[in-house]
Amino acid sequence: MQDSKDFSLSSEALRVLGVMIEKEFTTPDNYPLTLNALISGCNQTTNRNPVVRYDEMTIERALSELRDEKLALRGVYAGSRVPKHRHTFQERFNISQDGLAVLAVLFLRGEQTLGEIKARTERMVQFADLNACDLAITELVEFDFPLAKRIDKVPGQKEGRISHTLSNVNTQNLAVQNIEQAQNISRPSFQLIEGELQDSNESSESFFDDEEDLEDRVDLLEKEVTVLTHEIMAIRAEIDEMKDPSA
Repeated sequence: MQDSKDFSLSSEALRVLGVMIEKEFTTPDNYPLTLNALISGCNQTTNRNPVVRYDEMTIERALSELRDEKLALRGVYAGSRVPKHRHTFQERFNISQDGLAVLAVLFLRGEQTLGEIKARTERMVQFADLNACDLAITELVEFDFPLAKRIDKVPGQKEGRISHTLSNVNTQNLAVQNIEQAQNISRPSFQLIEGELQDSNESSESFFDDEEDLEDRVDLLEKEVTVLTHEIMAIRAEIDEMKDPSA
């Protein structure tokens, strides 16, 4: 089994995975899910934090990531003419239905208190009381490698929180982003095209704090290119399979 420190998912993949798990519980007749259903589920404005606006390409990249990690499958199922998608989390990790429901809430809403988890899993599973809910959390925390962790309360909070451990978000970078948002600092996603700064005294290098920042952005772009390359190869393979060999 893969080690926890090597197992991490993007926020987009976690959102898609959380939607598949949630919908399997709440709308089993419509599960597995079509791409359109996944887009709708990810972009819900209720039971989601943060609220997002993912497009088709974003969902496809997330699904490709999940398939690479053996956490999702795509297929054409009886009664449907379009491909549908399902998660394989329990096939990969042998956890209880209660534990799976807890993870879905953590994937879709982020850190939660014990009481919040109990209330927000009610449409998926029924915990008799907070102790029963806590047992499901303990299962995740004490798994072969932790799928969840308990976070001690901080000043201003009445109780500690629970978080999943499958995110590849760098917490240090996240803290910096939160500070920048609080200070209303806006950073462009990409460097301007050469020539666009001719009337400005600023150098194009001003968009990056230092060399590390530039390297991080380049690394992110390289990963995006890799994902897109794989998707193009997969599409080409599907087209070749559809071709009439007698043509």
